[in-house]
Amino acid sequence: MKLRITAIMVLVLLAAASCYAATSSSSSGNDKPKPVEVPMAERPMIAVVAFDDGSLQRQSWWGSSWNIGSGLADILTTALLETNRFRLVERSLLESVMKEQDLGASGRVDPKTAAKIGSIIGADYLIMGKVTQFSWDTKSTGAVIPIGGWGGVGASKTKARVGVDLRVVDSTTSEILGSYNGYGEESKGKLVVGHQDIGGFAIGSSDFMNTILGMATRKAINAWVENFCKAVDSKKITLIAKNKPRIHPDGIVLNVEGNTIIANTGTVKGYAVGDKVEIHRKTKELKDPETGEIVKVMTDLIATGVVTKAEEKTCDITFTAVGDKQPAEGDIVKFVSSPSTSGS
Repeated sequence: MKLRITAIMVLVLLAAASCYAATSSSSSGNDKPKPVEVPMAERPMIAVVAFDDGSLQRQSWWGSSWNIGSGLADILTTALLETNRFRLVERSLLESVMKEQDLGASGRVDPKTAAKIGSIIGADYLIMGKVTQFSWDTKSTGAVIPIGGWGGVGASKTKARVGVDLRVVDSTTSEILGSYNGYGEESKGKLVVGHQDIGGFAIGSSDFMNTILGMATRKAINAWVENFCKAVDSKKITLIAKNKPRIHPDGIVLNVEGNTIIANTGTVKGYAVGDKVEIHRKTKELKDPETGEIVKVMTDLIATGVVTKAEEKTCDITFTAVGDKQPAEGDIVKFVSSPSTSGS
């Protein structure tokens, strides 16, 4: 008899919770801004800096490896790219540059340092700011029904809230062009068994985004992107593709230590952390017999490499030899490609 009554009560609670869930989920922020087709040459290059999350009070259910500010910056980067309005700097490249410049800690970049970062990575504008809210609360709304050793099943209301306050900074002038908020809230009424732990989900992963906290995060980011795009469309702020030339002239190897070389290809020549290069060795010069002018330089490929540190006049390059020869002082460094993303 007791089991029958318990089963009936569970069914009643399930029905009530289902009805509650159907009416309590907020719809604001669900829709992404509609993509527009801006020609690639007209899309400004934007870098999204890891957000400052230092004001948040850490919760026991947070994952030990969570970096909330960086995770939300990754999500915003993807959301902006999907609008087809902007080009975005790859976040891993940005973080590498910031670490090299001793700016790796979230929130340590301010408008004054934005120009320096922008010149190194080739960004026209930077987006920076803070996470103002990142919470998830569950409150019981009904009596708990004891079930064996589980502790019980009860009706509850779960609400997640996520908020961001972000600024758009001109990387050339360090001027703050605009500041916008994004807020997302998701509520669910349901029956819960014990405590739901999402600490093992990486922020931004499909598992995380399918949780109530992930849904609130998506709403907050989409709301910010919508506010930002509305400001651009209404001409409240003007963003242009500055198309800063990166000439990347050939450089010369100045020093070799282990698998690292130092070359005279610094930021003033357009080189940046993450750039791929080739190291060549001159084998022959072809001269015009009439004028004596060198018309072509023949080279052999010695190694390939990646710029790991970029200073004003020099850069460090980690290389991998192609054959049995090793780079030497005087070899030629040639630019191959930059890792900045360009959208589609």
